[in-house]
Amino acid sequence: MHEIKQYAAIKNLLAQTDDNLAKGFRAIKMKVGRPRLSEDVARVQAMRAHLGPDFPLMVDANMRWSADEAIRAARAFQPSQLTWLEEPTIQ
Repeated sequence: MHEIKQYAAIKNLLAQTDDNLAKGFRAIKMKVGRPRLSEDVARVQAMRAHLGPDFPLMVDANMRWSADEAIRAARAFQPSQLTWLEEPTIQ
């Protein structure tokens, strides 16, 4: 059941992104910092696949993580070639 909800959430996220792209957005920033890093990674990977390798993609964690968690997340996001990771930690 959790995987079905996650798939629906990703589908909605990508539909919202398509609306923004139609409005002329030239970069996309998405929120991360869910309780499960694997959910953030899946969302970021889906977005990267949707946008293609050269489109600017950024994420904002809103100071959600400890320093160790931020490092772990940054490493997990590395294959998605983010433009930047905003506010990963308050520390």
